[in-house]
Amino acid sequence: FGMRVAGRESVEFNRLLPPRQIVKVTGMYVGAFLLNGLGFYLLIASITDYSPRYLPLAVGLFGLAAVVGLVSVFAPAGIGVREGILVVVLQTTMPVERAILVSLVARVWATVLDLLLIAGCFIYDQLSGEQLLINALRGRGSENDTPSAPDP
Repeated sequence: FGMRVAGRESVEFNRLLPPRQIVKVTGMYVGAFLLNGLGFYLLIASITDYSPRYLPLAVGLFGLAAVVGLVSVFAPAGIGVREGILVVVLQTTMPVERAILVSLVARVWATVLDLLLIAGCFIYDQLSGEQLLINALRGRGSENDTPSAPDP
């Protein structure tokens, strides 16, 4: 639909990825969301006494808050949106002060993990010798890129 509105040729979805790959990637995303949700539950349990019966709530809530935060174009990185959703739902299972604390600690936790992942990528890039990330940041392609025609 969006391609027709933009006046471009429509591309069949299955031409982008074979159906088997779509299922595989979807499964990987579901697994990542479940692991993130489990980590969120363990974070809550480390801060406050939180019953294991709330594990499904924590897993689903963290995924929901993350997705809503990402699609909130008015909030960079969903800042404030994700925390608001977490507080609104968590306050039904704990005092609001603890819910606020958990949401703020979760933001710091996620930010630190993101920074560690980025650092790990740069370290791997450096140790591999390819320096793809460094070159991309400097605006240079890899040696395997074909040179473009010079500007007139």
